[in-house]
Amino acid sequence: MIVGGSVKKAEKDSLVQEILETITFNESDGEEQELNEIEDQNDDYDIDDLGELQAYTGSEKEIVLPDGISVIGVLAFAFNNKVTSIIISEGVESIKSEAFCRCVNLNTVELPSSLRNISDGVFYNCYSLNTIELPSGLRKIGNGAFDGCMELTSISIPDGCEEIGIEAFKYCKKLKDIYVPDSVYEIGEDAFCTFNYDTVIHTVRGSVAEKFAKENDLKFDYDNAPLSDSDFSVNIQESSDGEAQKLSDVRAQSLNGLLMIMVRLLPIEVVKKILFYQMEYQLLEITHSLTINILHQLSFLKVLRLLRIVHFGVAKI
Repeated sequence: MIVGGSVKKAEKDSLVQEILETITFNESDGEEQELNEIEDQNDDYDIDDLGELQAYTGSEKEIVLPDGISVIGVLAFAFNNKVTSIIISEGVESIKSEAFCRCVNLNTVELPSSLRNISDGVFYNCYSLNTIELPSGLRKIGNGAFDGCMELTSISIPDGCEEIGIEAFKYCKKLKDIYVPDSVYEIGEDAFCTFNYDTVIHTVRGSVAEKFAKENDLKFDYDNAPLSDSDFSVNIQESSDGEAQKLSDVRAQSLNGLLMIMVRLLPIEVVKKILFYQMEYQLLEITHSLTINILHQLSFLKVLRLLRIVHFGVAKI
């Protein structure tokens, strides 16, 4: 009886061991398969030693770029009629010429905050592109960058962008609203030649975009400028003499139009009065009653781009 029991126990242990080996094998096999799939996906990307993606050879419709890419090279995805969406990984700073040229089914692109430059013809004739948000760090949009993106309905140029190239948004026939900050100092010929008579350029008074719109008989307005009033409101809880005060939507009016004026953070010991003015010397006076509490609450970084400060003076304490 004892021998028989030992045999049965041995058989049971053997069966358990076999099951465990099978499970372990299956798990290892699954992990190996997953690693192989990742390696196969990475093989779809031709990336040089400097981090430039030179070509994509895969067939995925929805693409998420791997990390480690700093530049997307010339024609890297061009003429790919399978891709419908792409997420460009953080770290990419530049997209070179015609990188996504004639990706006719590409409708959604997610750009990283690290992106600084969109070169010439990057999204040329991406007929289906309808969703793209330009990142805050973008500084330049090249010639014909979005030429022929006929499904775009709205585009917002980020504050800080400086150049918009020739024919950048040409033939964007459904593009109705273009938001342009006054950080843009250069706009190329026919940049907003959308062939849509309802296209409106939303900008601020005195900007290069306003001048461009007037010179090219384009519609424009100031009602929906890229920077809102809330960006420049000031709520002062208490002044130095203990009186509650509120200063909201500080503005100045000049021949260039309505400009929002804010005070740069300066110690009250240095500044009692600061005068900002433009052209016709329409002045906004910040008097000695505004204390350091006020100065610490003013948002001025964006506003400085709104102003071309001709002169400022500091009164004696």
